[in-house]
Amino acid sequence: MPQLSPLNWAFLSIMILTLIFMMKVFFSFMSINKLNFISFGNNKALRKAPKWNW
Repeated sequence: MPQLSPLNWAFLSIMILTLIFMMKVFFSFMSINKLNFISFGNNKALRKAPKWNW
């Protein structure tokens, strides 16, 4: 494994955190948009879960 400078570590960590945050925002946005079209049926845990409190 190559040695990385602290600047590279900071850049990689920021990129990973940004990717995780964007995925969470995207999936929450998609689930809110699809709530009108998809009936979850017996999946009540998904309805009770807070949508923005990750």
